[in-house]
Amino acid sequence: MAFDLFVPTGNYTTDLKPSNYGTDQFGNGTIDEALNFYIRKRFKPFEFYFEVGDIIANPARVGPGYTFNNGIEQVPPGVYERMVDGNYVWFGAALEHVLDTEHGIGYVLELTGATQTGSSLLFGRANAPEFSYLWGVPSIEFNWPSSGPLVVTWGFGLALPIAQSNTPRTYTAIGTVTFYWNGGGPR
Repeated sequence: MAFDLFVPTGNYTTDLKPSNYGTDQFGNGTIDEALNFYIRKRFKPFEFYFEVGDIIANPARVGPGYTFNNGIEQVPPGVYERMVDGNYVWFGAALEHVLDTEHGIGYVLELTGATQTGSSLLFGRANAPEFSYLWGVPSIEFNWPSSGPLVVTWGFGLALPIAQSNTPRTYTAIGTVTFYWNGGGPR
C-alpha cells in the first residue's frame, strides 16, 4: 500500500491560447493525493501484478480552453469556473511469462483502465465529466545486456481499447526500460 502526493510541476493559466494546442496546460495547478494498493506474486515461470488506486484531485479555478481529464471536453470561451474532478480510480493487472531466463525473453499480457466518477470523496458533486476506459496491452520483453553488473530489460507493446465511455478511442505504442544493478563486479 502506498500514499502518493502529486505536486504540480507545470503551470496552468486561465487564459489558454488555442494556437499553443494545449501546450500551456500542464495539469490544473493543484496538489493531488492518492492511495494505492499493489500485489506482486511470482510462480515460475510466471509473475502476476495487480494494482489499484484512487486519486483525489483538489478543486481548481479553470478557464476557457482547459481540457478535462476525459481528453474531449473543454471549458467554453468566456467561462471561468471552480472545477471539481470526481474520484479517479485506476487499475492494472498483468501476467508476465519469461520463456528464456538467460536472455529474459518473454511476454506480458496486461489489462489497464480508469474511471472518473461524478463525485469526489472530499469535495462533493463533480462538475468535470465522467469517463472510463479499459485497455488490453500485449507486449514483449528481453534483456540486453543480459549478464554482468548491469542488466537492462526492454519492453515494447501496444495499448488497444477494449471498452470506453466518454473518452477518445486511442491506440498507444508502449515502451519500457528497466535497469537492474547487480553489484560492482569482481571483488
